[in-house]
Amino acid sequence: MPARLSRIFIVLFATASWSGAAFAQEMKVVEKTVSVAASGAAQIGVFGRVTPQCDNGKVKVRLAKPAENGTVTARPGRLKQGVVKKCPALTPDVAAVFYEPKAGFSGQDKASIEVETDDGKIERHEFTINVQ
Repeated sequence: MPARLSRIFIVLFATASWSGAAFAQEMKVVEKTVSVAASGAAQIGVFGRVTPQCDNGKVKVRLAKPAENGTVTARPGRLKQGVVKKCPALTPDVAAVFYEPKAGFSGQDKASIEVETDDGKIERHEFTINVQ
């Protein structure tokens, strides 16, 4: 994991067990502004899920609105063991999201992704990307 982890948007979903009827959920929208260098791909987000039993849950990342001046991709990855304080023995599986601007582009770009967990929760992440 890069040393600049503090500049990366990290979301780990920790869920509780629900009994009874299923609940219809509204999609949560998260807005995030990030800055990236014009020189290549940069990690703009990390998404994962931890179950109440301290296991890795599944996360799907899909592009909801592509960037106009670059490319957004998701790649599987792992965080270091101990990152999740309630589950110190867990090595979290994550999806890392990257943005790569088109050659020669500098300025502002926008993209949106949707993150869905295996327990049915969906979040839409809307990125404003400042390419410098």
